[in-house]
Amino acid sequence: MATPGQGTVAIDVETTGIVVERDRVYEIGMITFDALGGVIDRYETLIRPEGHDLSDRLAPHLVDAPTFSDVAGVICERLASGVVVGHAAAFDLSMLDAELERLGSRLPKVPYLCTNMIALGLHVDSPNRRLGMLCHVLGVEMPTWHTALGDAETTARLLERLLGIAEERGLLEQFLRPQIYPGRAGTWPVLALGGSMLVRDPVAFPPVGDQPEKMDPVAAAASPSVEIPIPAELSERWGQAVQLINARHRSEQGGAVADAWEEWEADDFSGTTGVERLQVILTTLLEGGDTDSWQVALRMAQLMRYEPACKDEDTAAIYDVAMTIATKAAPDDRADAKGDVLSEWTDFLTMRQDIDGLVELIEWAAGDKDLSDYLTPSGLVHRMRTAGQIAAMLGASEKLSASLGAVGSTAEAGNVCAEWAQALAETNRTTEALAVCEAAWSSGWFSRALANRHSLLLERRKEWAAALEVCDRGLALAADDEQITKRRTRCLKKVGPACSQP
Repeated sequence: MATPGQGTVAIDVETTGIVVERDRVYEIGMITFDALGGVIDRYETLIRPEGHDLSDRLAPHLVDAPTFSDVAGVICERLASGVVVGHAAAFDLSMLDAELERLGSRLPKVPYLCTNMIALGLHVDSPNRRLGMLCHVLGVEMPTWHTALGDAETTARLLERLLGIAEERGLLEQFLRPQIYPGRAGTWPVLALGGSMLVRDPVAFPPVGDQPEKMDPVAAAASPSVEIPIPAELSERWGQAVQLINARHRSEQGGAVADAWEEWEADDFSGTTGVERLQVILTTLLEGGDTDSWQVALRMAQLMRYEPACKDEDTAAIYDVAMTIATKAAPDDRADAKGDVLSEWTDFLTMRQDIDGLVELIEWAAGDKDLSDYLTPSGLVHRMRTAGQIAAMLGASEKLSASLGAVGSTAEAGNVCAEWAQALAETNRTTEALAVCEAAWSSGWFSRALANRHSLLLERRKEWAAALEVCDRGLALAADDEQITKRRTRCLKKVGPACSQP
């Protein structure tokens, strides 16, 4: 694990808390890699925080540990050897900087890669971005947890996996660019090397927190990952579930259906074992013609999307089944059922940046009056824009806006174009951004967000009259929009009182 052309040092610190000014480092782990990814050395030690009251859990195990002053030189030597890699790396560096400050020194500027921030930028589909959870959903081995050296090694593995995802998306160069910890010193401090070490005994001093083999993104327990065979009757898209629902009546298998619902009510579905249990329940309910079983299919899809053993296409197939069943739900429940499935399914496709799949789903859903309020692809392009994925975002915006406009979701098409224009403007392509806005209006794609973005771009270009006209369009859509109202007032002053009120 290394960035091209330079070495790296993966680090993790265990601390007494998260307040930098008050809390202290009590364990550090560091693995130094050369430019080709070979391990140069590993370093780990417990640290006894001088002058700090320790909890009963920590105190007995740190009595014989070196102080930070004993090991500060060794730590700084390794930190200076390459790009620092950490999960929430800025926090780790802040804690080390605070320890150095207590010795009269500080860190200089430090280049670092943060796996937490890279996961955020790549929109990794995970319920949270804790180290253990990300490793679980990405299938990264995590043999230990919450020990400094173990977490440093796991972070290095996670970085490799994340950079592989970035490379697949054509974003490797962007995510290889280190951030800079600002530091306060001009150079690295000169400190004595050496000092004793005390390696943690994980049996006598066990870690706390989630164990990697017990990660469950949806509930909170788990089972080991195994290959899950998806039954043929559940993996075919759209038609099969309808056939099963229509083939029988619930009364024909009343006992089996009742037993399946009893199993469902017991809940506690987690990991791949939970997926397998839900498969059995869903199959029984489908064969019994139960049109409430969309809930089971949706729960199964939710669980599958976070299991490394489950393929994306299999998860998508279960979302398909869930939607198919939801369209057959009781009339009073149908709209909510379809909306719940669509929201989850859209989020699944969004997190995987499956633009073609999202367009296909939008084109289907836009023809259903129950689902118009659930179509928010502008959220996808917004996340892509703020993550710096501009090239992919521009292509997605063009496809999504055209698809939305074609099926009559004109306001959401306008919202997508607003994000599209913003991305162009942020890359100094304002003329193109304005052309996107004008094309959107010409296509009849009206939205408050589009009016706001378009009028702002015109105001920045000092095209006051044109900006005023767009403000009037926006206020016709949303008379209470404070930003557009203020902008209209500014533009009106520039072009004079002859201009009409909206």
